[in-house]
Amino acid sequence: MMSEKIDWGRLHDATLNTITVIWKNGTVRLDLITGFAPVVFIFVEELMQLIVPHVTPWGPSNSINDIHMIPTIEQEGQRLEIEMQSGDTIVIEAKRFTIGIGK
Repeated sequence: MMSEKIDWGRLHDATLNTITVIWKNGTVRLDLITGFAPVVFIFVEELMQLIVPHVTPWGPSNSINDIHMIPTIEQEGQRLEIEMQSGDTIVIEAKRFTIGIGK
């Protein structure tokens, strides 16, 4: 697993392949397929909240439309919002996020 500085904006049109939650450890890993790397991962530590709707109001899609990070002052963490091209928004609140290229 190699961590590399990747701009969140480069993840537009990336394909969300898997979301893996390790409840015991409070970690989440999202694996994405992009045009610039075989696998891009987002690794989440000290998970506080995970919301994963699958309502698909815009129709089925596993591609990312927009992604952005928002600081959460009251919980001393961050909030990652991933708007899917299906119209669903995945929300993750946690203490640490790592984005990189790897297996």
